[in-house]
Order: sequence, then C-alpha cells, then structure tokens
Amino acid sequence: MDIDIFQLPGILKRRAHYVVLTVLACLLLAMAFLATQKPYFRSTAEILLDLNRGSVVGTGGSANGQVSAQQSVGSQIYVLQSRDVLREVVKTLNLTDDPYLAATGGGLRQRLFGGAPPATTGDRTDAVVDALIKNLTVEQAGESLVLTVSMKHRDSEMAAKIANAVVEAYLNSSDQSQTDAGQRTSTALQAQTEALRRRLLDALAVAEKFRTENGLISTGQQGLVTDQQLAGLNQQLLAARQVAEQQKAIADQANQLNISNVETGAIAEALQSATLTDLRSRYAQLLDRQAELATSLGSEGCRGEEHRQDPLC
Repeated sequence: MDIDIFQLPGILKRRAHYVVLTVLACLLLAMAFLATQKPYFRSTAEILLDLNRGSVVGTGGSANGQVSAQQSVGSQIYVLQSRDVLREVVKTLNLTDDPYLAATGGGLRQRLFGGAPPATTGDRTDAVVDALIKNLTVEQAGESLVLTVSMKHRDSEMAAKIANAVVEAYLNSSDQSQTDAGQRTSTALQAQTEALRRRLLDALAVAEKFRTENGLISTGQQGLVTDQQLAGLNQQLLAARQVAEQQKAIADQANQLNISNVETGAIAEALQSATLTDLRSRYAQLLDRQAELATSLGSEGCRGEEHRQDPLC
C-alpha cells in the first residue's frame, strides 16, 4: 500500500491516542524503574602492608628490591580479592541473606519479578562471592604500601561492615599463615634437633666403648684413669728418688764420721737417731768407768795379766 508522506500528519492526528498511550507507558516504566532504584554507597577501608612481615619482602633501594616489593603488593591485592577470603566474609556477615548481593546486584527484573534462589547453600554462597567480586575494589594508594579496600552497596552501613570484614579476614588469614609457617619451622627444627641428638648419643656411645676397650676410662675433671695412674707412679718415683738421695747423703756423712766426732758430739743432724744416741750414752759411761778405774788402780793397774782382757785398759 502506497502512503503519501503528506498524509502522515493526518494519520497521526487521527491516531493520537496511540502516541499518548505509548508515551504514558514509557513514563510509567521510567517511574517504576526510578522507584526501585536506590542510591549506591561506597565505603573504604585502608590497610598498611608490613614489608618485614608475611610474604611482602624487599626493602632495599635496588631495582630488584623494588620490583620484588611491587610484585608482593600485587600478590597481596590478589589475596584480598581471593574467593577464600570472601567466603570467610560471607560466612561471618551471613551475606547469603543480603537482598542486594543475593540478588546479584538488585536489577530491575529481579526486583519486579523475583528470581528462583539457588538450589543449595554452596551455590548461594558462590553467587554472593561473585557479587562481592563485582562490587569490591582493592587498589594500591599511589606507590605506597597502603591498600584501599572499597565496597559498593545499597546500604552504607553494610558497605562499611563488608570492607572492614574483608580487611579483618585478610589479616586473620595472614596471621594463620604466619602461625602455620612458624609451626612447620618449629616441627622441622625439632626433627633436625632430635636427629642430631641421636647422632651425638651414638657417637658418645662409640667413643665410650673405645675408651673402655682401650683402658681410657675417664673420671670427670680428673681425666683418664691411665693418666691418673701414670701421674701417681711419677709421684712415687720422685718420692723414692728423694728418699734415696737423702739416704745416700746420710751414708756419706756416716762414712766420714770418726771417734773424735762421736766424743765431741759433732754429729750431723741427719745422723741423729735413737740408736746413735744410745751408743753415745754407753760410750760416755765407759769413759767414766775408765776414768774411775784409772783413778783407783793407777796406770800400773792395767799392766797385770788379769787386767789385760779388760776393754778399758
């Protein structure tokens, strides 16, 4: 059917009610959309990474250190947005019942017509985690070690809770990783220490067996028994040598002793003894007797045959 373009105004005029109805329908749909929409709120939490803690390393001024630190910061950003951390946040705040995140963004179709919920709790949790990933932003503040965690949500209070919960879950995960690493290190050190202790005990047992078999028994601070025996023999030998030298000196002095020394009492101290003193006493008594006999009998008294056998004559 051919329509003259100049006939269009007349046609529209005769069917103006269709145009009005179309405009009204669009206006109603727009008003319904605006009525279902709520303002978005964005809450931000900040976290300072410690280079000396966790997996963030590289504090030197060299280029390699800077690259390592930058890569580590990127790794921490990835960890903050990981599904494990976000699952912990969903569990802590019970976000599976959140109307915004559970509706995967709160679109018009879901708000007007609703949607069938996932069949299982695991599916609902995964859906909320996906919604968190879409609405969560983790960025590095310039070239610093400060990370900003931003969460977009219909509810400002919930946005703040989620941002703080993400940071807290990340810190807990980092602390747990440090604890696990410390426990693994401690366990490894204990195993190595136990192995070294056993090796030391085995070595000590072998050494003790060798000392026992070869007479190298030790008595603590005094040393080996053989060394003690050798030291004792050396001391006995020295003492015997000293006694021998003393006796030799006494013998030499005794060989030089004569009757005049005995009479005058000029006897060395080393020769002084009970026997020698007794002999000197008896000798003195004999001298006294001789003197008495000489006085009583005279010099002729010893000339007789009967006196010749007298030892004093």
